[in-house]
Amino acid sequence: MILTILFVFLLTGCELIPFTNGTTLETTEETTEITTENTTIPGENSETLTDTTTETTETKTTTVEVPTTTITTEKKEYKTIKLSSSNSNISTSYSTGNYGYFICSNTSFEYYRAVGSKYLVAELINYSSLYGDGGMGGALYNSDPIYDIESITIKYNTDYDEIAAGYLYFGENIVLDECYSIYSSSESVTETFDISGSNFFKIITSSDNIYIEEITIKYTDTFSSYDTTYKSCGNGQVRLNPVVFEGELIPGVSTVKVVTRLKPVSEGHLFLYYYSTLTYYTLEYVEDHPEVVEDATYTAPNIIIAYYSAFGTYPANYTTSKNWNKTYEIFGENTRRVSTEYSRTDGYVQYVPYATMDGDVSYIELDIALDDTYSKTNRGVGRVVIFFYGFDSTNYNGSIVGLYTDDHYSTFQEYYNTGQFGSRFNAEQNCTNYTYGEPDAR
Repeated sequence: MILTILFVFLLTGCELIPFTNGTTLETTEETTEITTENTTIPGENSETLTDTTTETTETKTTTVEVPTTTITTEKKEYKTIKLSSSNSNISTSYSTGNYGYFICSNTSFEYYRAVGSKYLVAELINYSSLYGDGGMGGALYNSDPIYDIESITIKYNTDYDEIAAGYLYFGENIVLDECYSIYSSSESVTETFDISGSNFFKIITSSDNIYIEEITIKYTDTFSSYDTTYKSCGNGQVRLNPVVFEGELIPGVSTVKVVTRLKPVSEGHLFLYYYSTLTYYTLEYVEDHPEVVEDATYTAPNIIIAYYSAFGTYPANYTTSKNWNKTYEIFGENTRRVSTEYSRTDGYVQYVPYATMDGDVSYIELDIALDDTYSKTNRGVGRVVIFFYGFDSTNYNGSIVGLYTDDHYSTFQEYYNTGQFGSRFNAEQNCTNYTYGEPDAR
């Protein structure tokens, strides 16, 4: 018997249909027919069986609705602040730099070591010094927030080419850590910097003067909260209470050894101290012993503070305006001015934790010549400030505290009686990332 089975399949092709918003999808089930016929069983009693089977499936259509999603991109609307020579109002009083602020578009901008011009927003003066932290260059920055700055475009030129003239610092918060380099160009150039999401910026010089012709600030004015906390200038710093002379002061004889450098020996509190000897002199003694003029001359800010702390008075080459001529006859170009004693509590005094006696503060200012233009009438911007009662802060023992400024009280650096000054911190201006903070004591 021969068995023959025939299968017939109806096959259909497959197509991938992409899903799209609002698309109707149809699925169709096809009919499949299976036929079996002429089945013969061989043998004596052979017979032919005929059996035809037809299986039919019904065609169905299913409709699936995919939800429609609408994606909308919000278009930002921008505002601009444009700074130019007509609205920057920067002082032209001193060619070596001026300090102050101006208002533009209801926003306060501060300038530091800058010179105004009828052709420029500002000339930012590059600056370096042998004292303190080496000096801070000219700067221009906003002291009021400009919310959600998208970009800042600066048109400028410099004195040289092919060097990094300065930096553009920016950030959401008051402390600015991110920056772009601003490259020198002796020809006028326009650069746009993406500082998306920032509320503050600062342009500062590093190795060249920057002559800013125009600044355009593009922003959305979308309010966002920001951190107004500055860093502490005392973090990780080492301070010693000053050396104080004990006994009768004798000109040319009384001496003290003061620390001029600390060298860490280990990660603990062990330091190697290097010393220098200071000798007490009076103007009358030097007048009678002209051979000691050079030895009696002290001009560096750290030595001035150490001297005052040790002997309770200023060096012999310092004098009041009244006695200038007599002192100048002995010390010549190394003669320096000293102020009268102050007890005011406004101005820069507000930014340090000064101690008082009977409710009063007492301090004095001594000039520091930062270049060879210094004179009785052209005193420059360098000062040492001596607080007689010290600071009302932990680890201070009531002895004298000395501060140094090279920008006429815009910022300060505290002398730590180690030969070193601490980090520069804000006083009458907000041009650094630091405010006063007490250092460690040893």
